[in-house]
Amino acid sequence: MSSDGIHTYLITYDVSSDSLRDKISTRILRSGRRLQYSVFIVLASKVVFAELHRDLLFLSRNGGAHIVSVKLGSGSSAESRITEYGEPLVGDGEIRPWHMPKGWKV
Repeated sequence: MSSDGIHTYLITYDVSSDSLRDKISTRILRSGRRLQYSVFIVLASKVVFAELHRDLLFLSRNGGAHIVSVKLGSGSSAESRITEYGEPLVGDGEIRPWHMPKGWKV
């Protein structure tokens, strides 16, 4: 896959403020899917991820948020790095079971 292709990122955060946490999760969900309450998977081009990165830097600029993003790779290289065990918790309707993108194997 070319360097302009889609890459997979794992993003997690620890945020003390409810309102800031909502803003951060809303922004991440524009580009990705929630895996757990504070863990997300994002499939994005370099351009889309750069925009997300910029927004997360802005949202975390005053402290109170620790955000970690891990680039898992592209397409087939990312699939070998992701393994799920069990089912996601679904209580308040906020977290939905996550399905691997088409073409990925479990």
